[in-house]
Amino acid sequence: MCAVDSVLADFTAQYPASHYYIAFSGGLDSTVLLHALSRCLAVDNVTAIHIHHGLLAEADAWLSHCERVCKALNIACESHKANLQPQAGDSVEQIARQARYSIFETALQDNDILLTAHHADDQAETFLLSALRGSGVAGLSAMPLVKPLALGRHARPLLALTRQQLSDYATQHKLSWVEDPSNKDDRFNRNYLRKHIMPMLQQRWPKMAATISRSADLLADNQELATDLAALDTGMVVGELKPLRTNTLLALSKARRFNALRYWLKQYLPKQPSLAVLTQVDRAMFAEKDANPEVVIGTFVVRCYQSTLYCSPINNVKLNAAYEWDVSKPLTIHTDLTLQPKSLGAMLATLQDEQAVVEVRFREGGERIQLSGREHQHQVKKLLQEQAVPPWLRDQLPMIYYKNRLIAILGLPTPILGCLSRCFA
Repeated sequence: MCAVDSVLADFTAQYPASHYYIAFSGGLDSTVLLHALSRCLAVDNVTAIHIHHGLLAEADAWLSHCERVCKALNIACESHKANLQPQAGDSVEQIARQARYSIFETALQDNDILLTAHHADDQAETFLLSALRGSGVAGLSAMPLVKPLALGRHARPLLALTRQQLSDYATQHKLSWVEDPSNKDDRFNRNYLRKHIMPMLQQRWPKMAATISRSADLLADNQELATDLAALDTGMVVGELKPLRTNTLLALSKARRFNALRYWLKQYLPKQPSLAVLTQVDRAMFAEKDANPEVVIGTFVVRCYQSTLYCSPINNVKLNAAYEWDVSKPLTIHTDLTLQPKSLGAMLATLQDEQAVVEVRFREGGERIQLSGREHQHQVKKLLQEQAVPPWLRDQLPMIYYKNRLIAILGLPTPILGCLSRCFA
């Protein structure tokens, strides 16, 4: 059994799936993967997905080629056209990748696996490019063998094999494939590295790809340990979106604090925060109590208030002065704010009996509310301070008025509900 067959047999035995999808471009690497997989799995358990990017004149011919290859192997082939709309200054390569994976995510169901044909040389290139960008452990870990993707997983079963081994397999089995002319354009960093740098390195260190892959694996182990430590230090699990208490972090070493901050920010940000960003957020934790520092990160902002870090999208929504709300149904004020009648609690039944249409306003300052069961009115500002509501959130809280009286403040973990009886006095 050749190396390619052996690797795939071991992989499919270790990672069984309801269905395997292959990202099939028609190039050498994905052609070898598709052909070899057809030899070790039942073909009705495999589907090729070809993405038509429409960027090059050859795209239609590549699609036809992929369909012919799949037909010859009796493997189902799905083709999807990516709707790419790059703007000036955008990376077409990055936009195309995002479009591909968006399509892949849609295809995957529970326990499905998407296979891509990345190999050891790709891993080495990714490692070196990450090093040249000054990446940390997460970046230098390069590409994992298996990781979650949508409802399923994304796997790279050929990472232990070199480009030469795949080429030898293709020659042995007389496979045909397409050549993407953009792969020869050394204006792209990866192509420049592959064309000019990698051959020199391999001449000096013939087993370079395997050695770098081993280093990436070791760094991936370190990253896993760092993630586990950050989960302990933050008291959070991956995927949680909640403020970060800083009290315990302040006593940690700088390296440990940065590790915890990186873990926390990763839940919010589209990409790994830079060292400069981590430094700014770290300083915010140590700022004076009343400083209320802010760190802008792209379209997000990190704020520190009462020993707690908050990360949220920058809010550019313009709110009207007032909105009428028929409390028999929800009210959508903007995409991130929909008011539900049940949030009015016990007062909802009374308002519905009165067929009331209430008014939704937002803070202007000086508001007062009489709480249920109390005789005197309270300043809204003090009530929000008592509930430790961050200042920047206070102006976004929906305030509910009936007959020009403030009866409720929503948008809080525990809504502030006022006295409704006086409205009917």
